[in-house]
Amino acid sequence: MTSKFKNIYYLKLICFYFFLGLLSCSKVVKNKGILGNNDDISLFLSGNGTKTIDNKIYNLQGKALQVSGTLSFKNGGKIINGTLIGKSVKIITSGNTPIFENISVKGKWDVPEGYLYWFSDGSDPVQNFKALCSLVEMESVCILDKMYAISTTTANEYYRTTKSVRISGVKRKECGLVLKTKHSHSNAYFRSVSGNNIYLKNMTLITEDYRNKIAPKGYDYYFAWSYYSSVDRESKPDLQYIKIDSCDILGAVSFRYSSSAQNTTPSEMLQTGIDTILVLNSKIEDCVSLIELSNGRYDISKIENNEIKNIYGPVFYYPLGDLTGPFSPTELSKLRKSFVFRNNRVYGEKPVFSKGEGYMSSFVVKGAEILVENNVFENIINENDEIETVPFYASALIQTKIAGNRVINCLGRGYSPMVGGSNCFLRIRGSRNVFVDNNYFELNSKALAALNVIKNENSDLSTANIAKFRFGLWTSNLNDEDFTAKYEFTDNIFNVAVLADHSIMSRSHILFKNNKIIIQYLAKYDSKNWGIGGDSHDGSMIVLRDKTKAGNLVFENNKIEIKKSASSRFLFTKDVNDNKEFSNVTYKNNIFQFDGEVSLAMPRSKEMFASNQLIGTGNISYNESTTNSPEITIQKMNVIQKITNYKAGENSPIHIKVSGIAKIVSENNQDSVINLMNIRFQDLYTNHSLKSSPVILNFTGNYIQKNGTKIKEEFQVLVKDFSTLYYMGLKINQNAQVLLDPEK
Repeated sequence: MTSKFKNIYYLKLICFYFFLGLLSCSKVVKNKGILGNNDDISLFLSGNGTKTIDNKIYNLQGKALQVSGTLSFKNGGKIINGTLIGKSVKIITSGNTPIFENISVKGKWDVPEGYLYWFSDGSDPVQNFKALCSLVEMESVCILDKMYAISTTTANEYYRTTKSVRISGVKRKECGLVLKTKHSHSNAYFRSVSGNNIYLKNMTLITEDYRNKIAPKGYDYYFAWSYYSSVDRESKPDLQYIKIDSCDILGAVSFRYSSSAQNTTPSEMLQTGIDTILVLNSKIEDCVSLIELSNGRYDISKIENNEIKNIYGPVFYYPLGDLTGPFSPTELSKLRKSFVFRNNRVYGEKPVFSKGEGYMSSFVVKGAEILVENNVFENIINENDEIETVPFYASALIQTKIAGNRVINCLGRGYSPMVGGSNCFLRIRGSRNVFVDNNYFELNSKALAALNVIKNENSDLSTANIAKFRFGLWTSNLNDEDFTAKYEFTDNIFNVAVLADHSIMSRSHILFKNNKIIIQYLAKYDSKNWGIGGDSHDGSMIVLRDKTKAGNLVFENNKIEIKKSASSRFLFTKDVNDNKEFSNVTYKNNIFQFDGEVSLAMPRSKEMFASNQLIGTGNISYNESTTNSPEITIQKMNVIQKITNYKAGENSPIHIKVSGIAKIVSENNQDSVINLMNIRFQDLYTNHSLKSSPVILNFTGNYIQKNGTKIKEEFQVLVKDFSTLYYMGLKINQNAQVLLDPEK
C-alpha cells in the first residue's frame, strides 16, 4: 500500500469515528440518563467534595437523602422527586433552567443567593410559591429574574417557618412577585408564632387586583403574619427586622403583627415586637395598611425617601391597645424608641373611600420619640364619614418633632355625629413635648368641593355644609398634670379655607412664634349635628384647658388674618377652667387683620405683657374663665393695644381682678364709647360680703386726644347689693352692660 492510500485510509477512519461521536452526543442530549438507584444516589450525594450533575437526572423516588459538599449542575442536570437534607451544601450552576423538580429541602445549606427558577419554570403559581419557600429554608436570598405569580392551594393555607424571608430582584420594575391568593383572616403566605424577618430589595410586589385595576376592599393580601386574634391565639411576634428597600409595592399588601396580654407574661409582653423596621426608596400604591405592629415594641422604625400614592388606611399602623397594669401603653411606649418619617411624598390622585381601621393616614404611631421631617402630604381626601382623616398621627411619650413639611388638602368630613371627632392638619394626641417648625399647611376650596362640602371651588365659603364637615388646625390632648411638658410652634404657615373647630393647647410651657395664619372663613360650631357644648367655643381658634403650674405662655410675632367670619368676635386664645398658674403670659407684636373683636386669653399668672396690633375695625379684648377664687388673677399687667379703627365691643381689655395698666392707641376712633373695664358680679361677690357693707369702686380715666388735649375723668360706683349694680342712673345698653357716662 502506498503512502497516498495510507493517508486516505486513515482519513476515512477518522471521519468514521467522528461521525459516531456526533451520533453519541446527540443521543445523550435528547435522552438524559435518569438514575433511580437510591443506594447509588445516596452514596454519590453524601460524599464530600464536588458532585457534578452533568446532563443527568437523579430521581430520589420520594426518599429523603442527605447531601454534603458542593453540588455542581451542568447541561440540564437536575434532581427530582424527594427531599434533600443539607449539611452545609454549596450549589454551583450555570444557565437559568430548573435544577430541582418536586424537591423539598431541609438541613443546612451554604447558599447565600438562590434563584427561584432553580425550583420552578415559573408557569405554575403554586409551584412558584413552593420554590420560594425552598429558598427560604435554604436561608438564601431569593433572586428573581422576572415576574413570578405565587399562590397557595387554598385561602386557608400558609407556609410556617421561623426562617427569614429574603427576596431581591435583578431589575426593580421587571422582577418580582404577583400575589394571587387573598388569604382568609389569620392566614398569609408566611405565618408563624414569632414571625419572619423580612428583606425585600429592588423588586416589585404586586397584587392580582392591582394588575386588574380593582381598588382595595380591605386587608386583601396578607404576605406575612404573626398577629394575635381570636382565631390565632399563639402569635407572639419577635422579629429582628423588616427591611424594604427600592421596591414597588402595588395593591393592598399587608404585613401584620400583634401582641396580646392574653397569651403572654409581663416580661414576654415587653419583649415582643420588631427590632428594626426600614422602608426606604420605595413606591407604595393603593395600600390599606402595609405594616401593622399592635402593642409590640420597636427600637427603630425609619420610613424615608418613599413615594406613597392613593392610600386607603393607615399605611404604617403602630397602635397601643387599652392595656392595664404591666401592659400599660406608657410602659410599652418607652420601648418604642425612635420613629422617623422623612423625605416622603404621600399623595392621592382622587378622593377614595377608606378601608382601614380607625384612621386614614400615612401613619398612626405611638412611641417614645417621633420625627416627621421634610415630607409632602397632598390630596389625601376620604369620602368615608366614619373614619378620621389626617396626614399623620404622632403620639410620642418623650418628644414629637414636625419640621419642614408641606401638608395640602388632607381631610375627610370627620367622624359621624354619633362617633364624634374632627379632621385637622396635625393629630398630636398623647404627644408630651411637641415641636412644630417651618411647615406649610393648606386646606383650600378645591378639597371642599371634592367632598361636596361646597358646590364647586368658586362657591362662597359661607355656604359650606358644616354639618358634614368639621376641621381644626390640630388635635391634642389634655395635660394630665404634667407641668414640665411643652408645645413650640415656630415659623409655620396655616392657610385654611374654612375653620370649623377649635384646637386645644394644654401645656405649662407654650411658645407660638413667627407663625402666619390665614382663615378664609371662620365658621360657627354646628351644635345641632356635632353635639352640645362645642358652640360655647364659637369663634375660638386655640382653647387653653387643664392645669398648668409655673409655666410660660408666649405668643409672639404672629400674623393672623380672618377674611370672613360668621361671628363678630374672634377668640385667638380662650381660657376655660380657672386651674392655670402661669409665671408669665406674653402676647407680643402679634398682628391681627379682622373686622370685629379679637379676644386673647388672660389666664391666672404672676405677670402679663401684651402689645399687639389690630388692622381693621374693632377692638382687642381679654377673656378669662369664671372663678370663685378671691385672689387677683394677674398680679402685674401691662397692656398696649394698637387699633386702626377703634369700635367698642361688649368685652373689655381687663377685668377688675387684675393689677396693672391697659392702654389703647387708635388711629381712628369710630365710637363714642371706650370700653376700658368689665365689672363682674362674681368678682365683687367673692371679694366682699355684700350683706355687711356696700362696695365702693373708684375709677380715674385719663384720655389724650389727637390734638394733644388731656382729659381726666373720675367716677365712683356704689354697690349696695346685687341688684343696685344695674340701677344707678347710669347709661345701660341693650345687653345690660354698664357704661360709665361722665355727663351723668
